Amino acid sequence: MFIAAGAGPALLKESDLPLSEGGFIKIDNYCQVNGYPNIYAVGDIAAFEGPEWIAKQGHIAELMGRNATYNIRGIENGTPKRKGYQEHLNILCIMDTGDGAAFVFRNGQKALMIPMPIVGHWLKKGWGIYSKLTKVGKFPRLPGL
Repeated sequence: MFIAAGAGPALLKESDLPLSEGGFIKIDNYCQVNGYPNIYAVGDIAAFEGPEWIAKQGHIAELMGRNATYNIRGIENGTPKRKGYQEHLNILCIMDTGDGAAFVFRNGQKALMIPMPIVGHWLKKGWGIYSKLTKVGKFPRLPGL
């Protein structure tokens, strides 16, 4: 799925929520909507604060969802601990080219692309199966993934 970075959902234009130039909801590092203490936005609808190169990716949306949940629980339980998303911003993907692939990674410290002819295509297919099975609880999630 591709989310255009320059055009948030039209529905948001009719809201009174704070929006970025691109039409996405402005949030702080803890996914809380700016100026709204009990409203959170995560994933594709949120305006990411970070480096110019950052892209909206599923693993960051999942992290934001987990962190927002953690932060809401913290507020409800009266604890000051909060988790932010910005320190985790990166690009991580395997781009399938049909007959191969390339592993791409970028964060604030480094950027790399590793071509993976032939075997990369099968790794990408395997990653898709692994990802689906872990999300529905049929396979354990590997630590750090």
